[in-house]
Amino acid sequence: MPKTVVTGAAGKVGWWTVGVLADAGHDVLAVDRVQPHESLPKGVKFWLAELTDLGEVYQCLAGADFVCHIAAIPSPTGFPEATTFRNNTISTFNVFQASADSGVKKVAYTSSETVYGFIGGQRLKPQYIPVDEAHPTAPQGAYALSKKLGEEMADMFCRNHDVAFASFRLANVRVPGQYGVYPDRRRQAPSHASGLWSYVDARDVGQACRRFWESALTGHTVFNLSAADNWLDQDVKSVIADSAFNDVALRSGFEGDSTGWEITKARDLLGYDPEHSWRQNV
Repeated sequence: MPKTVVTGAAGKVGWWTVGVLADAGHDVLAVDRVQPHESLPKGVKFWLAELTDLGEVYQCLAGADFVCHIAAIPSPTGFPEATTFRNNTISTFNVFQASADSGVKKVAYTSSETVYGFIGGQRLKPQYIPVDEAHPTAPQGAYALSKKLGEEMADMFCRNHDVAFASFRLANVRVPGQYGVYPDRRRQAPSHASGLWSYVDARDVGQACRRFWESALTGHTVFNLSAADNWLDQDVKSVIADSAFNDVALRSGFEGDSTGWEITKARDLLGYDPEHSWRQNV
């Protein structure tokens, strides 16, 4: 039974990830700086901790085998940019440093689709769709930059320590009860091009973390994570034609309800198989 620490356990991704890992037999310590709004699964321990305090991080990770670092200010809005950048980068460095020093075997890190540079605005466009992990990154703003720097930190720690990292570039995250936004969005679908009409259920993020632990991967591997479908409920090509991305190259097979984020790498290397769709939550 691996001893697993999940940071950001009170947030929507962290809370569901705790449940997935606990169900898989992990001995989970859930960590956040605020109390969860809902009860954690039976047997899961919870600690209040401030991850920008390195001493507290060392205590949280003592004896851990696996760390899922999900804690962060989770969006580009809501805080001054300097606050977002400082919180996300310092907490991530502390978790990675303590993981390396404490003998943690694997670290899963939740990065973001925003690292590609065209999420939330139309100034940059993808070079092609669906976007895979080889697509150039160009983070815009403090949040996206903090997430990309987390990936760079993972590279650095892999070069110097015997710990494996997976960085998951998450599409827009949904949880049960949050799928009701899509009928309204469909009425203005072309204006939502920057997110490629894609999403990922928090339970499938937990699945990816579980599969990474069970894998034989070493070093640092970056993955896109999304659901297997988009949220449009119509042929995505017809929507692209009316959007700001109407001149972007479309790769073979991108049609119908295809996700805009290529997830073949996660399927092939992790066995990732998204189980949750908006269709099950309407």
